[in-house]
Amino acid sequence: MCRKRFRKRPWSAAAFDLVCAMLIAGLLPNLHSQTPPLQAGEQAAPLADLWSLFRMGGQPVGYVHETSTPMETGGTRTKIDVLVVINRLGSRVEIKGTSTYDEAEDGQLLHIQAENSSSKQKTMIKAAVQGDGLLLHTATGAKDYQRKIIFKDKLLGPEGARRKTAQMLKNVGDVAAYQTFIPEMEAVTKVTRKVLAKETLNLGTAQIAVIKAEEVLEGYPAKRTLWLDQDGRVVRQVEPGPFGATELHRSDRLAALRAAAGTELPAEMYDQTLVRSNIRLPSPRSMSRLLLRLTQKDPNLGWPEFDSPTQKIVSREGHSLLVESRQQKAGPTTTRPVADSPALHEYLTPNALIQSDDAEVRRLALR
Repeated sequence: MCRKRFRKRPWSAAAFDLVCAMLIAGLLPNLHSQTPPLQAGEQAAPLADLWSLFRMGGQPVGYVHETSTPMETGGTRTKIDVLVVINRLGSRVEIKGTSTYDEAEDGQLLHIQAENSSSKQKTMIKAAVQGDGLLLHTATGAKDYQRKIIFKDKLLGPEGARRKTAQMLKNVGDVAAYQTFIPEMEAVTKVTRKVLAKETLNLGTAQIAVIKAEEVLEGYPAKRTLWLDQDGRVVRQVEPGPFGATELHRSDRLAALRAAAGTELPAEMYDQTLVRSNIRLPSPRSMSRLLLRLTQKDPNLGWPEFDSPTQKIVSREGHSLLVESRQQKAGPTTTRPVADSPALHEYLTPNALIQSDDAEVRRLALR
């Protein structure tokens, strides 16, 4: 599922993982419990004001700042700011994201507004729950697009997810699952958390009791490890990434802001994102078949799904896999433009990332 979405994104694999790792990290539920509605004229006091330090490959690269306030309707409004700065081989890369979630008293998601920027052009996303669907409005530059995502059951916001986590995750083996909307993926996604162990964790000068849990997001390739306090708030999070492990750790404001100055990642970290052959490949673009032996550096991370129409696992031996990759055969010819259909509509409809209705894009395509 993630590979399908990835193929529709005009990013490198490293950039896709980087953006997902950082911006999805902002969806962590760290809020206090439900609060009563405001009285007329009463000023909303913050329920939470939390800072987390972001590290990549052991280097501090940014922060996540989350605040929450009660709404007049009795629900909760959560605002999450993410800033990641990487000095990459002499170039400064800055990724920003701001997301605001409104949810009802029972934790059901009502509205989302998000603004993401990993380049000079920002992407704005607005989503509102309407009946059995989520009306999604995406804008970038002078273009804007609308579509409706149909879903079953209910969508939870950050506070609803926190409450469900605190209620259901008590002992080793306990599982909590819920649906939410992730703006960066533009998708309704199922989140599953499972308790692995009970531990203690240093938080500043104090030690707190936490549960260690595994988190799986439907459509996202990496599994996360979370450390949650008794209220269901994430204190620490670790997941694999293209530049080594990425980590969120609860921190104070000053330390988090210092991390936003950015870090020069070592050149060898970029080298690790490349697959090198031990032999020179003759005419690599014309090869029809390739066998690769892959060996894990950390067996605890598991394997992603390799099977596809052009790739399969031939054998497994210890912590190694033998993977066969074949060049895809050309399909039958067809007329252009391709006729729209329910099966192809998602791929033929322009969106904020692939603006196929842009005049210049159409001119180049026709040429």
